[in-house]
Formats: sequence, C-alpha cells, structure tokens
Amino acid sequence: MRSIRIMAILVIVLAGCGNKDGASLVQEDAAGGPDKIVRGDTPTLPDTATDGSGCADCPWDRTCSDENKCVPHSCKSTKDCPGDLVCEQELGYCVHCIGPEDCKEGLFCGADNRCHEIYECASDKDCKDFEMVCDKDSGICVDCLTVLDCGDGEYCEEGFCLAAACEAGTAKCAGDEVHGCPDGKEWVVAQTCTDQQYCEDGECKDLLCDPGEVWCEEDVYKVCAADGKSVQYEEDCGAQNK
Repeated sequence: MRSIRIMAILVIVLAGCGNKDGASLVQEDAAGGPDKIVRGDTPTLPDTATDGSGCADCPWDRTCSDENKCVPHSCKSTKDCPGDLVCEQELGYCVHCIGPEDCKEGLFCGADNRCHEIYECASDKDCKDFEMVCDKDSGICVDCLTVLDCGDGEYCEEGFCLAAACEAGTAKCAGDEVHGCPDGKEWVVAQTCTDQQYCEDGECKDLLCDPGEVWCEEDVYKVCAADGKSVQYEEDCGAQNK
C-alpha cells in the first residue's frame, strides 16, 4: 500500500522535480531541520531552553505552551494558523500541508505534514547524499523502509521517520483497559479487563477476592479490601463468635 501511494505521488509531481544537486529534501524553517509530528496524537517535542519568561528560539511555526515548550499552534480553522500553515482539524493544530494542493508545484505532502521533493533512485547509493534509502519498488528515495532506518524514539510510516507517541512493545493501564503500543505510532486498546479483574502494570490481573467479602479460611476470619486486591483484615474465627 505504501509503495502504491508513493508511486501515485511520483506520477503527480515528477514532472516538476529532478533537483538532484544535493539540496536538502526537507524545506527547513528558520530554526533549521524538520519537526517530527505524530499523526493521531499531540506531538511531543523536546523541551526548549527557557530564560524564565517563556520559550527561547521557538521556530515560527511553533508557539510557547504554558509548560514552556515549543508546540504547534492550536486551531479550529486555517484562519487560526500563522503564515501559510493550514489547520489539520482532526488533530487540532496547524501544519505545513495536508495534501499536495498545499505544496508548491513539484513537491508532495509527506506523512510528516511537510512538503518534500522527490529523488529517483535505483540503489541506496543514489540516496546517500540525502541521508535516505532507496525504495526500489517505487524507485524513489525515502527516509525509511523499516524502523531500523529511523533513530531512537521514531517509527517508520509511509517512508518517513516520525516521532513515536510511545515506546514500541510497551503497555499501560487506562482504567480497566490495557493500552498497548505495537509499533510506536500510537496507543491502542489491547484488552479490557473483566469485572473480576483489575489493570496493573499494563496487564489484567485477577481480583484476590470480591470487594468487601467476609469469609473464614480454616480458622482465620478474613475481610476483603474494597478494591478486591488484598485481604484488609483477618483474625481468629473463634474471636468473631464470642
């Protein structure tokens, strides 16, 4: 599916490309370098050095949050976005592009919501100058073919290395649900605990007893804790019969 999409992009924009003089693939902003945006989740960007009055050196397409971090501009409409940014209404923040119509002729909109040039290739050697690898199925250079081509804290999607929303292979609890992170892209519901279970340390565990239950086990009188995870109280059963 990824190769088909890339080939479609190639057909659309190849006529306006052909720049193979070593120029950077990404249109960089004033602060330099591409920003990694996680689709389907609010992007987590590195903390920015502060001088006590707010963020220092946030690029023009970012704003300073209450936590003194450079974050995308929030939006409900493109009217809310500075410069030529557009509003990704599903995510609620401003991006450089949503589709090819938001890019200049000869560029395409990547999975990182930025406009990119296309470089043809037959071998990885053709992509080394751009610090990329060759997708031989589509014949163009891409950031990645697998997560192994990306750095720590990134995952590979549609040929782009994007900032991971979570650590691949990890799990966490959200109420009575286990949320897993299969590939670093996003948290997904992996399991819902039953009413005889509880979620802890990223897995469903069986309740030790029914909350508030009272019973005797041999000669020991026991009372189940309100959360069902432990015995709250116990004493000799004979003392309960006095």
